[in-house]
Amino acid sequence: MKGARRPIELLSSDDRSDVETCVRTYEKLMGSDKVDLVLPPWGSNANFAVAPLANRFGYSFLAPTALSRRLAKMKLPYFFLLLQQPKPMMDALVDMLKAQGARTMAVVYVDDLFGLENYAALKVAVQGSGLSIVEDKSYPLGVGTAFQLYRNVMGPGAEGVLGMGSWNAKSSAAAKAYFDAHVAKFGAQKEPDRWSSGATWAGLEILTAAVARVGLDRKAIRDHVAGNEHTTMLGKIRSSAARTSARRAPWASGRRASSRSSGRRRWRRRRCCRPSRPGSDRSRGRRAGRRKAHALSAGAWAELLASGLVTGGVYALVALGLNLQYGLMRILNIAHGEFLMLGAFVTWQAHAALGVSPLWMLPVSFALLMGLGYLIHRLVFRRLTRESPDLDVFEARALMVCFGLMFLTQNFAQLVWGGDLRGYDFLADPVAIGGARFAANKLLLLALALVFSAALIVVLRLTLLGASATWPARSPAGSPSASSRRSACTSRARR
Repeated sequence: MKGARRPIELLSSDDRSDVETCVRTYEKLMGSDKVDLVLPPWGSNANFAVAPLANRFGYSFLAPTALSRRLAKMKLPYFFLLLQQPKPMMDALVDMLKAQGARTMAVVYVDDLFGLENYAALKVAVQGSGLSIVEDKSYPLGVGTAFQLYRNVMGPGAEGVLGMGSWNAKSSAAAKAYFDAHVAKFGAQKEPDRWSSGATWAGLEILTAAVARVGLDRKAIRDHVAGNEHTTMLGKIRSSAARTSARRAPWASGRRASSRSSGRRRWRRRRCCRPSRPGSDRSRGRRAGRRKAHALSAGAWAELLASGLVTGGVYALVALGLNLQYGLMRILNIAHGEFLMLGAFVTWQAHAALGVSPLWMLPVSFALLMGLGYLIHRLVFRRLTRESPDLDVFEARALMVCFGLMFLTQNFAQLVWGGDLRGYDFLADPVAIGGARFAANKLLLLALALVFSAALIVVLRLTLLGASATWPARSPAGSPSASSRRSACTSRARR
């Protein structure tokens, strides 16, 4: 850096392809830890969520795995796209398929930003091309790869699976050196992929050169990246407006089902990359289908609504607990979420260390946390009830106690499990319902949230236990009757 060599400490964290986890991790790295440099996350969804955060903190993102026109339209000054975008890639794919004599295709795509935008661009590209999509299937993010769906849709007649690429070992001398170094380190069975790995290395080359030239000043790094042409293994790259564009042609890469070798071929422009004339049938067809292509399928809408219902069901269940505590006991327990965190960590520990199913741990964690809550109530809140002269004082003191419990629980979890994010895979296989596919664990989570919520409502409204429990909360807080009940309860506790 500026002529001097300095050691590098590389910090890594697994976000498990969960956007919320990814955002929290980057917010900690950039906002709390204030690391010198950050590398972008994997995937268009994660980049779409984290890019505005990085822009706010002033960290340059050279994204090698983000493919989205929406990201480009955001025009974030610290965000640079290194991949080809949906339209040119899908246009090249359609041209290549036509050159090979294809007439029909089956499409399987993931229901995230990457899959939806590419599928939309593909539907536009096939308009007037002579190709037709005979079947399309989507699957939700988080259920693993789609190779099982490929096999189900294509059947035994599929020759192989084709993937888009942007480089190969013959692209340049630097690309050959990178390819050989990767194979030497990881073995011939783990060759670098021919798509984002090249853009990843190119991004590191650009970032390394920027730090060597201007140091660790984040604004200076951004200006250097945006204002210069960079020599990389992919060729010359220069920033263009809100995104970085590489001056290179897209490549196609594929793997045949009957062989472990990869074939790489650059398709001749005169055969498959001929631009459409403004008045041609293909151009008119693309314009006619552009609006329709961006509409979500019925299955995608169902999966999107199900995801929202799952999240809403969990929040509703948590809100019921908070409502019960404040409505029945006048305790605004802001540490409620921390106790849920303890239950989650106990379940994770049992599953990770002992292999116990999270379903079996559900009643165990419930019993442990209920016992802990009862102990805290006996030791802390009953004493507050006896010593508080009125309801307002009790609520204020209880709130301060809950603040202390929140900090105590957070630091206990930090001491025992550390600050890294934890997680595990459980029931991650997709379940087909109608024309949509859902992750089995999300469906189970929604079912449990509905069952527990319904059971609690039934107990509170239709049983004697529920009626006696909710009786103190029926009068408005602060009313004479509520104050008298409070005084009576306090007097009985003192006697």
